[in-house]
This record gives sequence, C-alpha cells and structure tokens, in this order.
Amino acid sequence: MSAEIVKLNVGGKWFSTTRPTLFAREGSLFQDMLMMEDHHLENQPGYFFIDRDGELFRFILNYLRSGELTCPKHFTEHEQLRKEAEFYRLYELASDIDATRRTRRTVDFVEVVEVAHPEKM
Repeated sequence: MSAEIVKLNVGGKWFSTTRPTLFAREGSLFQDMLMMEDHHLENQPGYFFIDRDGELFRFILNYLRSGELTCPKHFTEHEQLRKEAEFYRLYELASDIDATRRTRRTVDFVEVVEVAHPEKM
C-alpha cells in the first residue's frame, strides 16, 4: 500500500490524508472505499466525496491518525459524533465516545455539587 495522498471532501470541507491513515482501523468504511474497484464515491483518482458532517470529520480523522479521541473540554456534540463513528464503522471510537460522555457527566455532577454545597467538599 503506497502512502499516496488522498483528498476527501466531507460535507463541503476538504481534508488531505494518506492511504495508511485511512487503513488504520480494520473493517472501517475507508478500507472498503479505497479497496473497491468501483469507486462510486471517487470523483477522480485520489479524490472522494462523502456526504457527511464535515465539521465533525476532523475528530474522525484525528482518531485515525492517533488512535485517541481528542475533543475540546466543553464539546457538546458527542451523540452526533457517535453517529458519525458508526457510519464510518469505527466501533471502537463509538465506545470511546460513550466512555467520555459517562466520565464528563460524572465530572459535571461533581462540579455542580461542589458549587451548591462547598462545605461538603
């Protein structure tokens, strides 16, 4: 597999990456997309259009690059990002999103209790 550059237009936003990055997760949509003889998503060689949320795709691509979910502290679109992860068949990422949501809810609850009852802390 070559390290050729792949251009992705996701919901009108352009991203550039390499084939190995897109092949980083076994069973993902990207593997099928790049391996199919009939590239129905391919506009021209190396250029693909995906009709999904381009704003959230940066989190998907960063996950493929690093293997880690990295979202800003006050990120609020976990449910939508999970749907995107499922669409791309990145089920480990979907699980990571669920775990992050559970952790953040616990932290938010503790922060509310601290503000409401500082003497108990």
